[in-house]
Amino acid sequence: MKILKAILTKVLPFVIILFIPFALMAAMSKSIPDQYGNTFLAGLKPKYERLYGTDSPKVIVVGGSNVAFGMDSELMEKQLGRPCINFGLYADLGTKAMLDLSEDAVGKGDVVIICPETDAQTYSLHFDARNMWQAVESDPSMITRLPSDDMMKVLAAFPDYYKAKKEFYKTGTTPNPEGVYRADSFNELGDLIYKRKYNAMLSFVDENKLVNLSPDLITDEFADYLNNYAKKAQKKGAKVYFSFPPINNESLTEDTTDETVYGFYKALVEKLDFEVISSIDDYILDKEYFFDTNYHLNETGAEYRTSLLSADILRAEGNTAINLDLSFPMAPIRPDDLFGFNVNDDRTGFFEFKEEEIGGRKVAILTGLTESGASEDLLTMPVSYNGLPVVAIEANAFSKSTVLERVFISDNSNITSFRDGAFDNCPTLRSVELTVPPTQIKASPNVFGETAENVMFYVTKELYSDYMTDYEWGSHFERITLM
Repeated sequence: MKILKAILTKVLPFVIILFIPFALMAAMSKSIPDQYGNTFLAGLKPKYERLYGTDSPKVIVVGGSNVAFGMDSELMEKQLGRPCINFGLYADLGTKAMLDLSEDAVGKGDVVIICPETDAQTYSLHFDARNMWQAVESDPSMITRLPSDDMMKVLAAFPDYYKAKKEFYKTGTTPNPEGVYRADSFNELGDLIYKRKYNAMLSFVDENKLVNLSPDLITDEFADYLNNYAKKAQKKGAKVYFSFPPINNESLTEDTTDETVYGFYKALVEKLDFEVISSIDDYILDKEYFFDTNYHLNETGAEYRTSLLSADILRAEGNTAINLDLSFPMAPIRPDDLFGFNVNDDRTGFFEFKEEEIGGRKVAILTGLTESGASEDLLTMPVSYNGLPVVAIEANAFSKSTVLERVFISDNSNITSFRDGAFDNCPTLRSVELTVPPTQIKASPNVFGETAENVMFYVTKELYSDYMTDYEWGSHFERITLM
């Protein structure tokens, strides 16, 4: 009795300090109608409910959006003969958050597959409280599954979340994205059913987020967390394995060799106390299997990856004679005229270009300004050059100008990428104005470099909520405003 009293004396004040503010904030959030119910992040609740509503034994695949875009649960259930849970959504939530949310659902006989995207953020203890609020808006009780330190971060992020939610409600701009990044893009199994037949990246690859398979990604802190998660799951009678996300073969950095890939794999195996069941080479796939990022698969790619992972699980579970009807379809060949870009050459004489081959396609890159271009205070980006689509803006492209204030990207633009430092060394620039949807264009996190600190992205009212909830634009939320 004395021991119990001592425990309560220490724990109860912490519980009161933590949960009373949380309950108040949850109530405040509910005082305004849900604003994020149509967004991609709203897909968390049904995934969470299916995870906790499915009896063991089951297979749980945990990761970021590579899982959301790359798993066919119905196919995997047929191949493995047990319920399979797609518990992947959005890398910015954090690998740790998805594992923390799943931990209490793991039971005897379960198989847990951990497969985060291979980059520094997902191979870390990164946690994004702002995105978490949006994801749990309809059911804030999900936050109680998180450890106390992350719950404190969630509490600290509430004012910004509440302010944004209130602004959406007040202005009538409730987020209602177009395209794949919507809650209704998921089926009841938590898989994406949005039609995505071909690679939708003009150059077949997102060059702003190349994949660097370096052993330096695998920190002791991250490995220790994964090992601890696996240990707790194993105590419950579950098995935990590690696998890999699908990786666009065109996205690997130039210094990638067979030796560096093996070095990454070896470092991972050495740091994890549980089994890596997949060969990373198997998951480096042809560019035609992908959709809109270097980790997001199209429909054919998802079918292919599902069978890859099922085969790995079967081998790990001791099935040495895999004779199921595993499905490894050929990559879909994209029609040459899929985009139908305007082939009229740029005739302003304001720009300099270079030609590149990206993903097996010849394209034009805007590299700089001519003398006449450097004298303009407003520049509309060109559509094409020499019959080639202008798909990217190179670093320091506007550095010759001392008067440029506005850059405009029209809705017929072919530009899909603002590269690192695209707007660097242009101190007079104040606005980049966009009338194209965020799904068409990606901006490097370091697009402004060090000198273009005050630049804002101006978007139309119709596109504002799309940009503010877009998967790829998260690092620029603070710079997005209405035209």
